[in-house]
Amino acid sequence: RFEFFYSLHTIPCLGFELYFGDKSMIFSGDTCNDPERAQKMCDDGILPEGRKNFLNNFPWHHDIVLHEAGVPPIHTPMKTLAALDPEIKEKLFVVHVAAKDIPKDSGLKIASQGVENSLRLEVKEPPYSDAIKILDLLSSLEFFRDLSLHHARDLLQAAQEVAYKADEYVIRSGEYGNTLFIVISGVAKVTTDGSGNEIDRYYISGDFFGETALISQECIRVANIIAETDLSVLCIEREDFRNIFSDQSDVVKRLRNLAEIRKSRAYEVINNNTFLCELTPSQKTQLESILRSGKIKRNEKLWRTDEPAKNAFLVDQGQFRFIGSKEAEYPPFECGTFLGDVKAIQSDGLHGTTVEALEDSTYYTIERKDLLEFFEKNPGLLVSFHDLIFIE
Repeated sequence: RFEFFYSLHTIPCLGFELYFGDKSMIFSGDTCNDPERAQKMCDDGILPEGRKNFLNNFPWHHDIVLHEAGVPPIHTPMKTLAALDPEIKEKLFVVHVAAKDIPKDSGLKIASQGVENSLRLEVKEPPYSDAIKILDLLSSLEFFRDLSLHHARDLLQAAQEVAYKADEYVIRSGEYGNTLFIVISGVAKVTTDGSGNEIDRYYISGDFFGETALISQECIRVANIIAETDLSVLCIEREDFRNIFSDQSDVVKRLRNLAEIRKSRAYEVINNNTFLCELTPSQKTQLESILRSGKIKRNEKLWRTDEPAKNAFLVDQGQFRFIGSKEAEYPPFECGTFLGDVKAIQSDGLHGTTVEALEDSTYYTIERKDLLEFFEKNPGLLVSFHDLIFIE
């Protein structure tokens, strides 16, 4: 569990506390931990009493304390740390300064850089940690969102963890399949050229493959999946899955849609966008899972001015253009272009433009609810998309 807090600095900065099992640590962030200065700022009316008390009661009780130091008034004076009790200094590691800046005989030590200097805590895992790990993995998948408690229980009983060594085949093209695989750790690669050398994509922790096997009685694998590194996956068999979910359940409907999308050009279209191609494999999988294919005739409108902004779009084949607005000066938009008034979609507002198909075209739709959930899971992407109505 992470708990974040604002530190005291010239620009907004965050520190955090981290709890896992029976251990915890804290990172101060850039801050001025100086009780005298905090009191003066309070006396001068700059800091309220509650904020001063918060700053002057730093939680030193954690098992590891990473605390910054530097030149006041924007950083913590070394005297604050040097005055701490010896038992606190034992678990304190100073950051933001060089070793030469640590006063001799102060009892302070630098947080050394490098993997070899990693700080490790032996943690007693919390009760039911294996179940929590599996539930976290399942809940991260779009088609398993909003699982009921009894479905979650049944999946916990059905799922099996399997390990593969690097270069070991998980799936072979042409084989019959009846299993969904969800990557717990490691990297898997997808190849379709037969030799295993030409890599189409990678799967990492949180990604999944083999979903068609859960919804099709006659599933023949169309690609090789090979462990690029040592690989741990969670396996769910078709028979167990069908015993848990009915044909008309939302989970099955989402899986059917995803299976169809993955048979299409969706992954190629995503990679044809100059921004979306830089997404992580997991982000691309998330995006794939919320796409819906569609088609449109020449001169038909993708959306019109003053219509509610309900969807965003990815161009598959064909061409689109803006009409009747300043955006009409742009050349036609083709494969890979993201079209969507993100600001209007966020605010449940109206379109300020009109987009027309220049020829019979195909596209992928992203519904408003799904797009907002995607941005909620990936807030950094929202910063890049905000105020834009297209990204090629």
